[in-house]
Amino acid sequence: MHSSKNWMAIYWFLCVNLFLSPSQFRNVLVTLLCHASASSCVTFVTMLHTRFITLFLFVSLSVIVFTGLTTISISSERKLQQHNEATGSNTFTCLFNGKVWQQEQVQAELSQDGDTFYLSLWMGGDFSDRIAFVMDQPVVAPGVYELNDPFSRYILIRRQDSACVFSSDDYFNGLLIVNVFDAGKNLIAGSFEFMAYSESCNKTIRVNQGQFDLTYRQSN
Repeated sequence: MHSSKNWMAIYWFLCVNLFLSPSQFRNVLVTLLCHASASSCVTFVTMLHTRFITLFLFVSLSVIVFTGLTTISISSERKLQQHNEATGSNTFTCLFNGKVWQQEQVQAELSQDGDTFYLSLWMGGDFSDRIAFVMDQPVVAPGVYELNDPFSRYILIRRQDSACVFSSDDYFNGLLIVNVFDAGKNLIAGSFEFMAYSESCNKTIRVNQGQFDLTYRQSN
């Protein structure tokens, strides 16, 4: 039990001292190991070199950074899913290739064909801008819809100022999160992000930080 406590102390000291210089860090390790076990001290001093310490520091810091980024990504997705309010204001916003695209007059239609639902949005001065999402589910409900079927085009986007029509394929896909769906009030709200490709224009777009709050009309 005493030996276990010593090694636990070594572990925490390693974490705390990650930002020391290699030579300082080496001295800390040697001191701790000598305290824990004389035989361990002799073996470790023989094997320990500055290059090994530098590599250890690099790997440890990489793990810490990667873990932090993963946590942030998971937290962001959970935050989107927890946004559960809808007013039916017919608003739409996103970043289109890094530029803000925002509309406050949107017409939305929800249609069904067998076990597939289509959410279509028309926007712009004459409602010529269009985005369509395909939800391959028999019932629409709050949840996460992956727009990634390689045999179907789950996204369609066309803007008035461009002749390009973008869609998803087996390489470019995305995510649609329905946060609120109220069939009684015809309300749907959520978020989205995706990448799409135009074969005719040989061009790829990225759309992210998308949000919508809509009153839709039902079409069969």
